[in-house]
Amino acid sequence: MRKLLSILCFGFAFLAMSSFTSMLDPTGCGCGSMASGTQVIYNAEGGCCTGDANGEFTATVLTWKPGEKEGTYEISAVEIVSNSQAQGLCCDDL
Repeated sequence: MRKLLSILCFGFAFLAMSSFTSMLDPTGCGCGSMASGTQVIYNAEGGCCTGDANGEFTATVLTWKPGEKEGTYEISAVEIVSNSQAQGLCCDDL
């Protein structure tokens, strides 16, 4: 009986820790689109507009232009910015 109780307690503790650490994983966030001409891609912990974007990751701001064929787009510029700058670009107007 004690062995079964120990296994159940260990299993519960493992599941609880797994759930807790998954909450700390960064969330992939972004705004804009190819069609609008600008797309921002960044990471934040805890939510795109309300989470912490001061992590070690960098963000990108992509500038798109129409391609030669209809419905296609080409990247015309790539800018590397901080996650907090990118979060501001996407969320400050909300």
